This record gives sequence, C-alpha cells and structure tokens, in this order.
Amino acid sequence: MGLIKIKRIDDREFASIGHIWDKVCRRDSANIFQMFEWACNWWKVYGHDKELLLLVVTEDGSPIAIAPLVITKEPFNRLSARKVEFMYRMNFIIHSRTKEVIREVLNYLKAIQGTWDIIDFTEMDYDLKILDLFKKEAQGLGFDFLVKDDHPYPYMDMGVSWEEYLASRGNRFKKNLRYSHRLMERMGNMNIAINIYDNAQFQEIKKALDEIFILSLKSWKAKLNTTLDSKKMNKDFYKGLVDMFSRKGKVEVSFLEHKGVPIAGTIGFIYKNVFYGFNTYYDEQYAKLSPGNILMQALLKEISSDSIVRVEFLKGLFPQKLNWLTGMHKKAHVTVFKKSPHSRILKYSETHLRRWIGVARSYKKDN
Repeated sequence: MGLIKIKRIDDREFASIGHIWDKVCRRDSANIFQMFEWACNWWKVYGHDKELLLLVVTEDGSPIAIAPLVITKEPFNRLSARKVEFMYRMNFIIHSRTKEVIREVLNYLKAIQGTWDIIDFTEMDYDLKILDLFKKEAQGLGFDFLVKDDHPYPYMDMGVSWEEYLASRGNRFKKNLRYSHRLMERMGNMNIAINIYDNAQFQEIKKALDEIFILSLKSWKAKLNTTLDSKKMNKDFYKGLVDMFSRKGKVEVSFLEHKGVPIAGTIGFIYKNVFYGFNTYYDEQYAKLSPGNILMQALLKEISSDSIVRVEFLKGLFPQKLNWLTGMHKKAHVTVFKKSPHSRILKYSETHLRRWIGVARSYKKDN
C-alpha cells in the first residue's frame, strides 16, 4: 500500500480540480449530488457566508477520495455553533482505502479543531461500513460520536410496465385519482404538457423555468417562504442546475393547465437513466382537484417508456411521495463533539434538551 496524504483545496484551486474529482468518482455513478458541477454550482450560489474545507486524499500522489466539506456558523439547537458540514446533499466520495481515508480526514479535522465546535453530517448515506469506521476513529481521537436516523429519500423502481406498477398502488389512492380525473373533465379546458428538454432547447427551458417560478408563488410553500422565487439565490441555483443538466442530461419542466394557465408544475432532471424529481407546485385555488397527483401520474407514465430505471423523489415523506414510492434510501445524521466546554454544551442540548421538548429522533442503541 502506498503513502496516504491529504490536501485542503482553497477557493482559488476549487474551480480547477474537475479532472481530479472525475478520477475519484465512479464513472458509472448516477448520483448527481456527487458531481463536480453540482458542488461548483452550490458553492457559487450559497458559499458566500461559509468557509471552504474541501479535502482531497491521495495515495502516492493519485487521488482516491474527496471530502466536500464547509465550515458554517449556524445555530445548533438554537445555540451558536461553528459546524463542519458536507456541501449540500453531498457525502464522502471514496474510491479506495476507505478506512485510511476516514482516519486521515478525522486526523485533519482534529488538527484544526480550534476552527469548529462540532462535526454535523446530515443526510449522510447509511453505509454501515463508513459509519462504523467513522465512529471507531472519532472515539479513538477522544471525540464523542452520536448517530440517529435522518429523513429517508423515497424512490420508485421502474422495473415493471406502467400498467403493473399502477395496479400495485393502493385502492384508495387509485379511487382518488379517478375522482380527480372526473373533476378535471367537468372543469374542461384542461391540458397536460409533459416537457423533456435538452441543450438544443435552452430558450424553451428558460421560459418554462420562469413559469415555474411564478407558479411557485401560488403554492402553499409561499407562506413558508420556501418557493423557488422566494430568494434570488434559489433562482440562481436552479438556473445553474438547468444549465448543467441541459448539457449533461435532460431537464423536465411540465405543467397541468386550465384555460392555458399553469395550475400545477414539476421540475426535475434526468441523468444516466435516473429521474430526479426536485419540486412540484400547484395553485392552492385548485387544491380540491389534487393537481399535483394528476400531473405526477402523467409524468411518471411518460418517462416509464423512456428507459428510466429509477425515479428519485429526494428528501421528505410527503403524502404525494408516499403514494408513488416503492422503496426508501436510508439516511443517517452523524454528530461529532470535541471536549471543549462549548462543544459539551452543544452535546447536552442534543442528547437531553431536544429529547425533553419532544422533537428529537431516537439514537441508535449502541450509542
């Protein structure tokens, strides 16, 4: 085995390490959240108030792993905290020497522990090998380690015909779908437009994206200020995704329309035969119609005949997703605390305060 080394990449180097990133990532990986372009887009839009902590691990000079980390200053259980986190929706990217990579990353983090209070990895892939190694190495360095279940990511396998799949859905749900379609027929002037775009249709994509932004303001999410149009950064991030996937894959922006006006819309991306459904919005005035389900049914039926092998519904078990999923990716929330007084307070807030107020998910029994 060769010599393992670790290097921290700064802002100036970040944009130029795409070739290194590609060497580490599996060539056949369909995980869009591990793509170099995803990391660059997120950092460009949201990285202004964060410190880059991107680590590249090499063996005899050849890259074998990437830890896409940042340091943030955000509340932890309403207490101030400097946190080491993954870039949004990312995880460790490890090509080989997993044990040595985890050890090297944690040793590096210990050496700079004066810059952070906790390591807080949300939505970490539930990989028992990595979790066990991470726990062993963290505790060996004198850190406290906690792990609990995080929100799962539901998905839908498309290994059967559309007819077989739909037949497997719950009877009550299918009854509700039929009722929604009858309401739609009574209303009249309804149209479903399923749109799958590539780079040659970039102007059409931009127009459709603008319509999604407008529609999102009529959604219930507007009250929570979580729409695509609620912040300029959100719009910039999605514009970056559209630019990326129009070149790397395909972009989906579809609508259910009444009298030519969109009342429901979806936006998603296709990459290596996997469809990622990012957002569904609908005009609250049409809630009784269940427009999101009508549009989702049409969309899934359309892409089921387009060589798509899996649909990823991403984070959250909302009722709409529960109706369609066939399985769930498990996720873990890992938190590491050092021995400083403030870090101990943060640990107490996690293990006692949150549980006391009834909002904490339970920890694993061996922790």
